Amino acid sequence: MIENRIKTPLDGTYTSFKLNLPDDFISVCQFMNISFSQALQTYVDHIKVYNQLFNEKKGINVEATSIFKKFQKSCIRKHGMKTAIYPKLHVDPIREIIKLGMAKKGSDSTEYENIIKRWYQTIMKGKDENTY
Repeated sequence: MIENRIKTPLDGTYTSFKLNLPDDFISVCQFMNISFSQALQTYVDHIKVYNQLFNEKKGINVEATSIFKKFQKSCIRKHGMKTAIYPKLHVDPIREIIKLGMAKKGSDSTEYENIIKRWYQTIMKGKDENTY
């Protein structure tokens, strides 16, 4: 069991978590001289909401998100469909991302980055105020 801490991007707080890392993952990280946290951070940096909704069919973001999608499908098979706890916080950002996708603007666009930043701020604000 490995315990790690991650820093959230906008508010600078840390979140602790524990993981059961497989022997294969540990071996590859040690062989490549990459820390566990660097390897995991590289993966999570490339999961994009955009690619959950649209498949850009290129790049590392698509690959990372496809692994996430496979996990999601496995969870749905085991536990059924789950929805967001506070869905109202997510409706507008998802609509904005769908508009970007329809306009053929990808996850590397400034517009996308701005949507994600605003979305995150909305979630954190709601969490702090217990309003979501």
